Amino acid sequence: MRNCGERLQAVEYTRGVAAFMVMWFHFTYLLPDGVLRASGLYGYLGVEAFFVISGFIIPYSMDLRHYRPGRDSWTFIGRRIIRLEPPYVMSVLLILCVPYLAGLTPWFDGGMTAHDVYRAALHLFYLVPWAGEDWFSAVYWSLAIEFQYYFLVLAAAPVLLYRKNLWPQRAFFLVVVAAGYGSGESRLVFMYLPVFGFGFLQFLFMRRGMALWEALSWAAAFAAVTFTQDGTWMIGAVIALVALNAPWPARCVPLLFLGTASYSVYLLHGAIGFSVDNILSRIAGFPPTLELLVQIAATLALATVFWWMIERPSTLLSKKFGQAARPLPATFAPSAAGP
Repeated sequence: MRNCGERLQAVEYTRGVAAFMVMWFHFTYLLPDGVLRASGLYGYLGVEAFFVISGFIIPYSMDLRHYRPGRDSWTFIGRRIIRLEPPYVMSVLLILCVPYLAGLTPWFDGGMTAHDVYRAALHLFYLVPWAGEDWFSAVYWSLAIEFQYYFLVLAAAPVLLYRKNLWPQRAFFLVVVAAGYGSGESRLVFMYLPVFGFGFLQFLFMRRGMALWEALSWAAAFAAVTFTQDGTWMIGAVIALVALNAPWPARCVPLLFLGTASYSVYLLHGAIGFSVDNILSRIAGFPPTLELLVQIAATLALATVFWWMIERPSTLLSKKFGQAARPLPATFAPSAAGP
């Protein structure tokens, strides 16, 4: 990976591609059978890519900040909440309120019920699936898993960040494999731990000098677990791991833009795509391919505004919360894996 300011470009590129994959999946899902629809069938694997990225970047950033359990736990959680919750909460409110506001016009039907408000309240605490309700957006389930993951990382940090040797991490990986095999509860993070595990391997390979053969061996073990759960998860996780080590271009503006605004795109694309479809479906004979282009253009435009107004301030504020990290290394290679 090359250094891009304070961001690792390969992470940004992979994150941007993952967000676009998920958006493409949802926008092409209802298209007539054909090449375009087929091209998006596995776009949902972008979610697995996000889990792999989190598995890498969270312990990586903790290591850069010389994280110490107890002393830095609340700072870590505070940064995560400040960074992610305001955009998420605002997206929930938009999805709740926009149909109501549209319903006040003579052109659209819409409204808000007490049950809608109740569901929105459940979203704020990621309790939707536990209450038997449906998420406002199909992607929100993954945010609930991510939030659980942050607390799990707090518990696992002393092991993952251990510096003297790799034996504690190896023992932890056995727990990850066992959790993946033993958990069938999709509402809990344990089922997805082997996917996050690919990111843990990336961290150890880079920061602790884990041998390539051992990293590949553990990757095979995690792949075996994910294959038993869903073979496509394994494909998504492996592709993400390859992408984090790929020779990306030194600076690709479209990909950097996608990476920068990926969270906003991820949060909003479903609601925007549905709204565009609702409007264009009133135009008889509107070409599906052209509708797809309009959905993508509208999502990127509105997500950019959302990023600037909501996500960007949250990101800047989270960086000021607590101790700042020391500069990131300029390369991504085993030789840079030292403490």
